[in-house]
Amino acid sequence: MRSSIAEEMRRTGTEDYEQLHGVVGDEADRAFVETTVDIETGRAEQQMRELREIEAARERVAQGTFGICIDCGGTIEYERLRIYTHAIRCAECQTLHENPGARGKIPKFH
Repeated sequence: MRSSIAEEMRRTGTEDYEQLHGVVGDEADRAFVETTVDIETGRAEQQMRELREIEAARERVAQGTFGICIDCGGTIEYERLRIYTHAIRCAECQTLHENPGARGKIPKFH
């Protein structure tokens, strides 16, 4: 899977643009082609990130640390893991990670 995603990233970054480059008629067409290539590249990069996160989650399972928050050491909520299987933080710590100014202002989820 990793190799197919990597190949897609390589292909998207060069081949698609090269194929369409000669067909592009004006600046609007060029902008459309560049945007399309950027979207495809972004999608492939997102797939690679997700694959790395899943691989890291599998490693945590093997180490016996899956479901343990990397910040507070508490248990990551079951509901959170059902939705976001490769979560590395409990909901409270993730909120603080994303918004450090929220410290003391967020409800407890534990």
